Amino acid sequence: MRHSHRYDILLADQAEQGGQIGLSLLAWWFEPATQTPDDAAAAERMKEFHIGWLVPLYCQVLGTQLTV
Repeated sequence: MRHSHRYDILLADQAEQGGQIGLSLLAWWFEPATQTPDDAAAAERMKEFHIGWLVPLYCQVLGTQLTV
């Protein structure tokens, strides 16, 4: 119930302030342990893994495209 109440408040504020209500898919971030290409690639793979499989599903269900 608290989320729906907050959503109602955000909708009212949105009309006055503009902006968007969205969804955050990534609550953590991965950084390479060192500056080597292998570590940089591993960090990027982790980010892609954690959001890459969710984004197409959400976009399909919501009938929208990803905006960053």
